[in-house]
Amino acid sequence: MEVLKKFTGTWSGSYGYDPAENMPVRDSTPFTLRLKHGWFGRFKGVVNESGPNAMPETGAIRGRLSFPFLEFTKIMPIAYLSLSDGTVVSWPEYLRLRNLDGDPKLPHPPIIYKGVFLDTSRAEGVWIIMPGRIPLRDGRALRRIGASGKWEIKRETD
Repeated sequence: MEVLKKFTGTWSGSYGYDPAENMPVRDSTPFTLRLKHGWFGRFKGVVNESGPNAMPETGAIRGRLSFPFLEFTKIMPIAYLSLSDGTVVSWPEYLRLRNLDGDPKLPHPPIIYKGVFLDTSRAEGVWIIMPGRIPLRDGRALRRIGASGKWEIKRETD
């Protein structure tokens, strides 16, 4: 396999969810990464999603590349939740729908991506959101269900 010499550029891709109990199957979500390769295999950039289940805000990407392997974290500025009917709503909308008192500016939990390059212009792998707890202002907490799935990207431009 040839060595990836330049990672900077625009990459298009999609991610899908693994089947999960009490969650409907969701179509894959397209996204675009704009990445800049830095020192010692580090890279950073931004991500934008599109499609019906997309998070509309621009997210931040921070990662490390050790060809043919890569790992990065996607940080979205606002948390989103999937309802049991498959609808995706923002955290502030979820609070309003459930008449709950919580921090409306709760960021989305980090999404960890790990993968491998198939060649110098394509990579694929898995992603995971760890389960956790979301605090409410009255001292209670909601259980955050983890999620996982698969992703793929391909180079669009340098």
